[in-house]
Amino acid sequence: MVFFLEEPMLELEKYVQKEIKIERVNFECVDLKIVQDLVESLEKMLVLYPEIKPFIHAIGTRPFLQKCIDEIEIKMKEEATLEELTQMRQYLVQKESSNNPMMLFHSYMDQGQPCIMFGLEPYLEDCTHQELITTIKNIKKRNSITTVYNPSVIMYHEFGHCLDFLLSVSYDTEIFCAMMQKGIDPERYWYTGSELYADAFAEYYANPNADPICNKVVQYTNRQYHRQFVRK
Repeated sequence: MVFFLEEPMLELEKYVQKEIKIERVNFECVDLKIVQDLVESLEKMLVLYPEIKPFIHAIGTRPFLQKCIDEIEIKMKEEATLEELTQMRQYLVQKESSNNPMMLFHSYMDQGQPCIMFGLEPYLEDCTHQELITTIKNIKKRNSITTVYNPSVIMYHEFGHCLDFLLSVSYDTEIFCAMMQKGIDPERYWYTGSELYADAFAEYYANPNADPICNKVVQYTNRQYHRQFVRK
């Protein structure tokens, strides 16, 4: 993607709305190069997992996502949905990480339809492309799975969480056993399994020479994805 117009960020937002089909988009105050990497990575994921696209309602900063929830809430009627959206709003307001670049926010709407939002955390507002790479490396330095630190990794990681939310696979026996073969402590996996799962998923797509554990994780995930969304 190359943008030559005077306001490339605005054109990138329009691209996401028109080509990727995400209606609510806001990249305000985030470095253009970072956003380009994130958009390219998300587009790649939705080519591979197209059935997920209707569930993604927004991508943007926390204040923007709060406004999106307000818009969605007006159209909802079920009490359980309204409660879930309220919880998501509270989570957006209360929980922030000082150096976490992105977070996934999710709930269910009327008739059990998933609602997924990709949150661009406040840290990104004053972060250059190179600074983000350094931050990712520092976050993952004790991680035995992640070896690639470009911004694409954080989108792949959050998309892994997205699939885990929809498929509930990170604690399945096959994934657990594969992680144990990698030498990951079972007690550690009990508490951080969903994060290690998302790391393995991200590493697979970011690194052509990823550890075999990553291949096992993605192969299993893809089988569950096809079983739930494709073979119907």
